[in-house]
Amino acid sequence: MSQIAASVRNEIDASSPLGNQRWGQTQAIGSIWQSGEVGDSGVTRNGSIRFGAVSDPAGSGSSVLEYRATATDPATVGGIRTETTHPFLPRGETFWQAVRLRHGDWSGTSDNQIVFQWHSGNHSGSGPSGPILAFYVIGDTMKIVTRHDGSSSPSNDTSNTTTHLQESDTPSAGAWVDLVIQANITPFHDDGGFLRIWRDGTLIVDYVGPIGYNEPGYQDYAKLGLYHWTSWGNDWDVSIPERSVHVHHMAIVDDPGEAYEFADVAGYLRHRTGR
Repeated sequence: MSQIAASVRNEIDASSPLGNQRWGQTQAIGSIWQSGEVGDSGVTRNGSIRFGAVSDPAGSGSSVLEYRATATDPATVGGIRTETTHPFLPRGETFWQAVRLRHGDWSGTSDNQIVFQWHSGNHSGSGPSGPILAFYVIGDTMKIVTRHDGSSSPSNDTSNTTTHLQESDTPSAGAWVDLVIQANITPFHDDGGFLRIWRDGTLIVDYVGPIGYNEPGYQDYAKLGLYHWTSWGNDWDVSIPERSVHVHHMAIVDDPGEAYEFADVAGYLRHRTGR
């Protein structure tokens, strides 16, 4: 475990005081807090938690992080969201990300949420707007997609979207899952890009090909939590006016020499979540 711990570039943990931890930003209820500005009590609105430590809703007795948003929350950066950002993701070399995550069971709803994503660092409006990796939840359907564009001027019109998994009655709805991801982000077809995703030890995505946009000077980053965009007809289905994503632990692990295997990273996640 000590070897993996030495390779961790960023992590967030429900069992440690939030004020002692560092991530990029916290985005919620129309505001942005920079790293270190969120104290142990988290973020609330009118006395109701939006981001912070709570008791596991599944009844384990453990502390977990809750990311909550409601239909009436003000928009933050173009959408209703409660997310933390985690910079930065390596480019052109292998790395891992492991997270124990739980999202609600939103069966019967018709709107789209993202519960986990990687995003380009280009916020100038000159490049593609879609995340380079996203876990979408649409009612009782879960979809995993990546996007890439290796052209000299990537845009929404020229970027490509690949759907890696789409399932109805997803087993992750309302349940804790361990997600372990191994990847190499590169927008170029012949540059060794790949993506592997395990869910509770089962390989659910095994892809070789480009990921990300050709945007020199910008760095990609991970995001945790709930994001509901409000454009393109994606109105919040108010039959479920409040949604939450819970996270027990997340770690991003450098592995440029590919020294680690799935069992190493999955074991580290189990160790950090006390299982």
